[in-house]
Amino acid sequence: MPPRLKVAGISCIIAESFARIFYRNGFNQGLPLLESPEAVKAIHDGDQVRVDLDTGEIFDLTQNRNVSRKTDPILHAATDQRRRIDPSSPEGIEN
Repeated sequence: MPPRLKVAGISCIIAESFARIFYRNGFNQGLPLLESPEAVKAIHDGDQVRVDLDTGEIFDLTQNRNVSRKTDPILHAATDQRRRIDPSSPEGIEN
């Protein structure tokens, strides 16, 4: 459950894919979820990473290695305090 993850100090989750309900709940709770198979393969347990939510860049600090991904407009909506996700909107974003 995403609220518990945030309390545990997790600020972002990177995975190959997410179940739809987990993905939606994560965004509703303000927890960025990034789908990046490349990053999952490149990052090892215990590695520290930095994620730039504006550019979509994922940087493995431990390996000194970049793993990039396409920027997702819903990610921006979920991380921008001025906007919210609206499930009834065709784009999923409401200003």
